[in-house]
Amino acid sequence: MKAAALVLLLAVPQISSAQSPADSAAIRRAAERAQVRFERTRKLNLPKQYSGRRDECDARIGRFCHWNSEDDTVPAKESPTVVKARAALLSNLAGFSQRSPRDGWITAQRIRYLLETRDDSTAVRVASECRATDWWCDALRGLTLHEAGAGAAADSAFDRALSAMPEKERCRWTDMRMLLSPAQKKRYGKVGCGENEAVAATIWWLADPFHSVPGNDRRAEHFARHTMAKIQEPTRIAYDIAWANDLREMMVRFGWARYWTQGQASMSDPYSGPISGHEATPNYAFLPVSLRLDSLHDVEFDLDADASAERYSPALAKRLGEFTPQTALFRRGDSALVVVAFDLSRRKPFDSASLRSALVLAPDDT
Repeated sequence: MKAAALVLLLAVPQISSAQSPADSAAIRRAAERAQVRFERTRKLNLPKQYSGRRDECDARIGRFCHWNSEDDTVPAKESPTVVKARAALLSNLAGFSQRSPRDGWITAQRIRYLLETRDDSTAVRVASECRATDWWCDALRGLTLHEAGAGAAADSAFDRALSAMPEKERCRWTDMRMLLSPAQKKRYGKVGCGENEAVAATIWWLADPFHSVPGNDRRAEHFARHTMAKIQEPTRIAYDIAWANDLREMMVRFGWARYWTQGQASMSDPYSGPISGHEATPNYAFLPVSLRLDSLHDVEFDLDADASAERYSPALAKRLGEFTPQTALFRRGDSALVVVAFDLSRRKPFDSASLRSALVLAPDDT
C-alpha cells in the first residue's frame, strides 16, 4: 500500500511544489486514504434511479453510453451518510492542507468537494491561497472563479495558467478537435494547439453564450473541465473504475457529473447496478454546426441537438432559446445604422416588453 501510494505521489509532480519528502509523502498518503474512504461510502449509498438503455446512446465514448437529454427532474437526493462523510473529508483535507500547504493535489481535492457542496465562495478562497506550482494554482483559480460566475477574472486566471503550463499540457487543453463534428474535423483539420488558431478564435467567439457579459463563458468552461479532469485523474471516482481517456473526453465534451445514481442491481449483489453520472441541466450545444470562415452571415447553430459533440449548461441563464429577428443595415458614410426588430410575446417565458437586448459586432472585417 505504501509503495503504491508513493508511486501515485510521484506520478503528478507537475501540480505539487517541493516539500520535505518524508513529511509530505506521509500527509499525502493520509489524504489519499481519506479520499478513497469517502468515495467508497458514496458508492455504497448512491440513490437508485433508472437512467436509460445502452442501445439509446446519443454518444458512445469508450466504456460509456452518454445521453444528451434535457433532464428537468429534481436531482436525486443524496444520502445523509454521504453528506456527513463529505463534511468529514473536507475537514480532514483542510487539516492536511495546513500541514502541507504546497501540496497541489490536496488543495485540488478540497476545491473539488467544496464545489460539490456548491460552496463557491470557500472554493474561491482556497484557490486564492494555493501555494503549489504557479500554473496549477492559476487553473484552480480559473475553475473556482468560473463556477462563481466571475467570467472576466476566470478568463485571466486560465490565460495565466496556459502561458505557464508545460507545452504538452497546454496542447491538450487548447486542442478543440473533441468539440467538433466529423464534418468540421475533416474541413479544418487540427484546430488549436498551435494549428489553425484563427479558426479556434472564431469558433470560441461564436460559441460564447453571453456576448454582453465580460469574459467568454463557454471557453472558460472548456478549461474548467480540463482542470476538473486533472483533479479527478489520480483519484478514486464515483464510477469505481480506473481513469482512462474516455473519462477525460466525456468530461471535456459534456462536463463533469454533478451527482450520481445507481441503476437496478442483481439479486446476488445489491451494489452491482450500473452507475450514472448526471451533468448540469438544461444544457445546450453552443459551437456552430455550420460556419464559413470568410463570412459570419451564414453561421448556423442547433442549441438542442441531441447528437452533438459538446454541451454546456450555463449558470447565468435558466433557459435559452433561439429566435430569428428582422435586421436592417443602413450605411451612413463611414458609419452604419443597424435596426433589429423581434417579437417574443408568444414565446414563454419571454416577455418582449421587459427584454434587454444587445447588438454584438464581430471583432474583424468579416
